[in-house]
Amino acid sequence: MKTKTFLSAVLFMLGAGQLVAQEKAGEQFPGQFSFVYPIGTHGTKSNVYAYTFSLNALSGSTGQIKGCEIGGILNKNASHVSGFQVAGIANLTQGNVEGVQIGGIYSKTDSVNGVQINGILSQSNHVKGLQIGGILNRSKVVNGLQIGLINISDTITRGMAIGLVNIVKRNRFREWTVAAADYLNLGISFKTGTPMFYTLASLGANFQNEALVATGFGIGHLHPINNRFTFQPELINYFYFPVDFTTQIKNTRITHLKLGLVCTITRKLGISLAPSLYWALKTNPNKTETFGYAQSPLKPLVSFESRNGLRKYELGYALSIGLNFH
Repeated sequence: MKTKTFLSAVLFMLGAGQLVAQEKAGEQFPGQFSFVYPIGTHGTKSNVYAYTFSLNALSGSTGQIKGCEIGGILNKNASHVSGFQVAGIANLTQGNVEGVQIGGIYSKTDSVNGVQINGILSQSNHVKGLQIGGILNRSKVVNGLQIGLINISDTITRGMAIGLVNIVKRNRFREWTVAAADYLNLGISFKTGTPMFYTLASLGANFQNEALVATGFGIGHLHPINNRFTFQPELINYFYFPVDFTTQIKNTRITHLKLGLVCTITRKLGISLAPSLYWALKTNPNKTETFGYAQSPLKPLVSFESRNGLRKYELGYALSIGLNFH
C-alpha cells in the first residue's frame, strides 16, 4: 500500500513538473543573448522561455520564438517559431515554423507555413508555402512549391516541385519516351514529377548531314482531355555536339516548345505526336565555318545574323513521334 502511494506521488510530481515546463515555455520574455548554449542570459533555462528576440553569437537554445531569432552557427528551438529565423549553418526546430526560416546549410522542422530556405538541405514533414534547398528538399506533404536540385516528397497535394530530379511517392508521374524527330533522329527521355509539373532529361543522336549527339533538359505538364487523349506541352532546351566531341568549334542551342498530343493505348503505353516551334542560337567563332550544326533538314521560317557576324538566330517548326512508357 505504501509502495503504491509513493509511486502515485512520484507520478503526480512528474506530471506537475511537466505542466510547469509547459507554462514556462509559453511565458513571453522580451529578448535574450547567448554566446554558446548554455552561456547566455538565462543559462540552461533559456529553452523553456518564449522570446520576442533572440541573438545567438554562436549557438542558442530557446523554448519558442515569437518574433525574430538570429544565430551565427546554430538555432535550436524546443517548440515553435513564429516570425523570422536565420542561422549561419543550421536551424533545428522541434515544432512548427510560421514565417521565414533561413539556414546557411540545413534546417529541420515539423512543419512550415511560409518560407524555408537553405544552402544545402531543407527538411520538414509538411510544407505549406515555399521550400528551397540548394541541393535537396525533403518533405512528407507539400502544399505549395519545392525548388531544389533534388526534391523528395511523399505527396504533393497542391503545388509542384521544380528541380533536376523530383521524386514523389504518391500522385507521381514517371515516364520514358522513345521518339524520332527531324531535329533528333533517335532520342530517349526520362520524365519525373507530378502530372501538374515534371522535369525531363533527354539524350539522342542525329545521323543526317553531320553525326551529332544531343542532350536536352526541360519541363512539362499533363492536361487530360478525356479518357484516351492527353495534352502534353513541354519546353526543352537542346545542346548539340559532334560525335567525337574533339572537333567542336561551333555551338548550337535550340529551345523547343512542344505541343504534344498523347493517345493512350494501354495503361502503360501511349503514342505521342508533338509539333513544335523552336528558337535556335548558332555560333561561328572563326567566321570561316557555317553557323552551328545542321540539326534538321527543314528550313527555318526566319533567320538572321548578329551584327558582328558571330551568331545566327533561327525561328522554325518541327515534328516528333514517340512511344511513351509508364
